[in-house]
Amino acid sequence: MLSISLKSEESYSLLSSLFQSSAILKIMIYLFLVGFSYHLLAGFKKLLSDAFGIGETLASGRILSWIVFGATFLMAILFIFYIF
Repeated sequence: MLSISLKSEESYSLLSSLFQSSAILKIMIYLFLVGFSYHLLAGFKKLLSDAFGIGETLASGRILSWIVFGATFLMAILFIFYIF
């Protein structure tokens, strides 16, 4: 998609109109963004656990997991408003 949008002004406008009219493309981008944001936040959780020992116990690990799920949920809602 990036290479198509960078070829010319016409190809950019074609891709832009396709994005605005295609619900399937919007859903695919939305799912990609939600999955990527969860992966990013879970990675930060893992880095905190490995580097600083935060979340090593069962109780603190559960709390951090719920924080990651909650933050992912909030980001998913923001992505809905941004994309749709």
